[in-house]
Amino acid sequence: METTHKIPGSAVTSGGTTVWQNPTQIGQDDNVNATMVASSTATANAYLRATNYGFGIPANAQLNGIEVKVAKAATGGTAGQITDDTVQLVLNGAAQGSNLASGTAWPSTETVATYGGPANMWGTNLSASQINNSTFGVQLRAKGSDAASTSTGETSPATATQDTSQSFYAAWTNLNNVLTSNSAFATSTLSSTKFYTAPLELGNFGFNVPSGATILGLEAKINRFRSGGTAGNLIAQVGFVKGTAASNTYFSDYKADSTAWPTVATTATFGGPTDLWITTDSPGPISPAVVNASDFKLSFFVSESAGGTVNRTANVDWVTVRVYYAAPASDRTAAVDQVTAKVYYTEATTGVSGSSALFWAFP
Repeated sequence: METTHKIPGSAVTSGGTTVWQNPTQIGQDDNVNATMVASSTATANAYLRATNYGFGIPANAQLNGIEVKVAKAATGGTAGQITDDTVQLVLNGAAQGSNLASGTAWPSTETVATYGGPANMWGTNLSASQINNSTFGVQLRAKGSDAASTSTGETSPATATQDTSQSFYAAWTNLNNVLTSNSAFATSTLSSTKFYTAPLELGNFGFNVPSGATILGLEAKINRFRSGGTAGNLIAQVGFVKGTAASNTYFSDYKADSTAWPTVATTATFGGPTDLWITTDSPGPISPAVVNASDFKLSFFVSESAGGTVNRTANVDWVTVRVYYAAPASDRTAAVDQVTAKVYYTEATTGVSGSSALFWAFP
């Protein structure tokens, strides 16, 4: 039986506050798309509805299946993804049967997705006369992705400096050893006159947090141990700063070690996924622009705990910082070029199987 090839006689944007631009383009084989910057709130997005296919299914036919093909892509933008929310048949303006939406993200280049098939009636018992009706068709609705929590991963600094401006600061030797994990240590030895290590400032992390993201937390890790001396313990004070050594902006009070430094190299963690290190004295929320800047730095110093004695040495192998953030919701555009529909049926009086189709050749 010969297949009929048609395009929809009507293609409109329906419902929602975020509407499709140029919806009639899905009825033309010209590589010009119907488009929408899809919200992550699916119900805010309009349906793209194609109807009036002009099918001519025989009245006595037994319907076997309906197949829809959609040429679609997610274009533009810098964040998130587009997925189906709804792909459903429609008749007289009302949805019919099952929603066959796919959870697969729309590709960045135009690709044809197939819904239904020769033995899939989409959960309906539609008749030939209903499919032949000008109000029969298919509607789809896209949605953008919500903001998603993620992190930069543990990141090492590229630069290390120390402040030796005070006479009671004990300078660090082999300072750049803190930049990599190689079991080679930067060291600073305290004494009765040098009771703080020189404050270290570690920066140039090279973070690239998206500009629309929300910072959720900061986490610092220090691999360290103490050596030398006969009594007493060491503790670190850790904080985040921005600026030059002479004019730093301090984003938090310093956090102290929860336990004294061990005698073997062990990693201590400060902060975490939901810790913004913010106090009432902080200058404001930590933004992507702040953490991405080269002068965003981790600052820390070491001192003896109460009752300590002289000659304890602080040893630091490596330091990392992780930024936890919520990536912005999708700003990508849902683009639909072409839609096809095919009906599989058997004529009851002749036993002849066939199909009636609306089809455009996809490039």
